[in-house]
Amino acid sequence: MTPETDTRAPSGARDTRAARPGAIRYPDATALFRPAHIPAAQRPAFVAILLAAALIAAVVFGTYYTNVVATSRETQASVDAALTRGTTIDAPVLTSCVNMDGTALKTTLEEAGNTVVDVKELKGGSGTASFDLVKIPSDMGPDDAARAYLVGIDSIDPATAARFLSGSYRIEQTSAPTTDLRLHYADFQATDAESAIDAAIAQQGFDTTAASDPAKDASGNTFRTGTTNGMIWTVSTCPLDEVYHVKGLPETAMYVGVRLSA
Repeated sequence: MTPETDTRAPSGARDTRAARPGAIRYPDATALFRPAHIPAAQRPAFVAILLAAALIAAVVFGTYYTNVVATSRETQASVDAALTRGTTIDAPVLTSCVNMDGTALKTTLEEAGNTVVDVKELKGGSGTASFDLVKIPSDMGPDDAARAYLVGIDSIDPATAARFLSGSYRIEQTSAPTTDLRLHYADFQATDAESAIDAAIAQQGFDTTAASDPAKDASGNTFRTGTTNGMIWTVSTCPLDEVYHVKGLPETAMYVGVRLSA
């Protein structure tokens, strides 16, 4: 018989008919359905474990509530108090500051009852051709304001940051002797970008009859621009939380920049 026609099973192979299964046997599972009982000797230990778990959960929740919820409420309350204490910005009109050096402008601001910090002096600089002045809130001392400015608004407690921002402004002359005055402050009364721009234009007395419509610049700031006395003015704004990351500040608060250049 040739290999192609040999159908005999190889030596040692099992007959598949002998592998037929027999009757299925099920184990006794009645023990699985019996009620579970804790042995009497182990019950005190089990109760103690439950009490310990409940105590730990209570401590964890209390710590979370104190550190997160309660602290957040206290922070918000302190920020709200700082923002409602009646402080106003009372920023200077930039057209009245043209041709003033730093010493003259600081003197003028202080004679009007403002407390002013010279940022260039804080950083060890000098010179009056260009300047960098910060008017601080009336209820904040120069040392506290200087620390807030130098350390960084984001690095101080929210209540102090709110006090500083709600009563201060910064005015710079960046390209003396060419006129390039810049004013920055936080507007907590604004409801949106355009309301902050309109308020700044009104405060500065700029003529809007030939001013541009609100638009966006390359950085996403909303702005308007126009001319006054042969100079170009620009008012721009963006959400305050894009500049300072301080907890509790109003979401509608805006950071305003006013520039007057020639």
